[in-house]
Amino acid sequence: MSITNNDEADYFYTSDFGCCVGLVSAGFKIIELDKTLVRKVRFGFARTQNLVKAVGDYRDYELSIDARTHFESSKLVKSLIYGDEL
Repeated sequence: MSITNNDEADYFYTSDFGCCVGLVSAGFKIIELDKTLVRKVRFGFARTQNLVKAVGDYRDYELSIDARTHFESSKLVKSLIYGDEL
């Protein structure tokens, strides 16, 4: 699915694989996926206060995620990158 609404007030976008996996592991859903960029995938999430806090926690090395959940989320995100649609 490609990004159709580039409204930064409603969506949070990242190309950071680790951040994306952390957010998915924390229960946030990828709602948009942009593969049109060269050598980069851009993930879109609905912007909420909880998501903004989770991104801050990730960047501050404070986002705590279960190891198995992280592994499974990593596989899911990779499958989206390499072919599967949302």
